[in-house]
Amino acid sequence: MANGKICYMDCETTGTDPSEHALIEVAMIVVDHGDQVGEKVWRMRPFAQDKINKEALEKNGLDRADILAYPDPVAQWQSIEKWLGRFVKKLDKNDKLSPAGHHVGFDVNFLKALWRKADKEKKGIFYGSWFDYRTIDSGAFVNWLIMAGALNLPDYKLGTLCEHFGIELTDAHTAFADAHAARQLINVLAKNHLCWPGADKAERK
Repeated sequence: MANGKICYMDCETTGTDPSEHALIEVAMIVVDHGDQVGEKVWRMRPFAQDKINKEALEKNGLDRADILAYPDPVAQWQSIEKWLGRFVKKLDKNDKLSPAGHHVGFDVNFLKALWRKADKEKKGIFYGSWFDYRTIDSGAFVNWLIMAGALNLPDYKLGTLCEHFGIELTDAHTAFADAHAARQLINVLAKNHLCWPGADKAERK
């Protein structure tokens, strides 16, 4: 962990390629040494150059008109930066948030793309100003269990894993619900399988 600070996150998008598709919803839950200190969700419309995959929207129960009515992405990016400033000093290399989630690399790549697209003035305050390069990924934990023969499921999607481990997941494919579920999944795995001291305080009791 970076300075004991974790940011559980989830992104909803218009496709799978961050260079072509849009980030339309992102949720972040910040935990500092086991205590939750903040949570927030942002919705934003695509940039003009972004492509919109119809199937990706259908998965989220949205249509094109829905997302085009979302707030301006640059304004939302500025809001994200202001909010993150509550938890870390952006120019301090020793004060960062560790990104966490289920297959969190997907979310990290879309957030990096947001900074590239939104920072037209190239101020030099990039994704890495806020987040550590090391991630906490429930998918990696699950892979260890699979390799050890301790887990055998039809698939390893977030919903399937939550059902297996008794984690409630409502409103799947909304950013906050998925971020919250991934947080619980990581902590269940940490408590029961990894003996990870970084688990939330509530999970260590």
